[in-house]
Amino acid sequence: GALMPFCRVHSVLYGPRQGPWSFNDDVSRHARRVLRRRYRLLPYLLSLTREANATGKPLWRPLWMHHDVPASATTLAQQQFLLGEQLLCAPVVDKGVRKKQVWLPAGASWIELRSGKVFGGGAVVDVDAPVGELVVFVKGGAGFFSIGAAMNAEQTLQQRLALEILAPSSTPPASTPTLENGVSRFGLWQLRATVRDDDGALHVRFDVDEQGFSPAQREIELRLPRGFSVAA
Repeated sequence: GALMPFCRVHSVLYGPRQGPWSFNDDVSRHARRVLRRRYRLLPYLLSLTREANATGKPLWRPLWMHHDVPASATTLAQQQFLLGEQLLCAPVVDKGVRKKQVWLPAGASWIELRSGKVFGGGAVVDVDAPVGELVVFVKGGAGFFSIGAAMNAEQTLQQRLALEILAPSSTPPASTPTLENGVSRFGLWQLRATVRDDDGALHVRFDVDEQGFSPAQREIELRLPRGFSVAA
């Protein structure tokens, strides 16, 4: 199993107010930061829903679904989960906790999304867990599409797109970033990006699958770590 925090802020008649703004400015600020992160990852989330529809794989996955979890890491692994195959999440669910122990699977490096720090796999690491921040790691060699956060999902899908490659690998990842419109009745538009590291030069390839839909964006920003040149 895996620990899955449940957040429900919908209000009901005669129930207590639960919107972030009903508490104080700090709660509103923290909630706004987390929701902006969610909208930023909307293209990634859409690709996972399509994968779930095609293969039955869930969006949220226990670590053992993709990794061998040693007995010594069982307890920590049950307090973490994967979002797809590329993102590892370690939620804080205890009041007052500001540090988090995280087990990182072997076979890859892992990059903390908040700080950009790179950690080796197959080890337990201690990371900061500030209030209002999410403890999320990106699998080394992976990339994902992100987008500018707006007021809602419909407006967000019209914003500027970026392909983020946090730690390129000499071996292409098993799955490549996929972008789609998210509204199936208007057709499908998928962009698959393959990024390969060749002694510090990134080779980027894009394959487009357009089926009756063309996105509003005509440009994509490529976000890379320092020290890399690009061969497109």
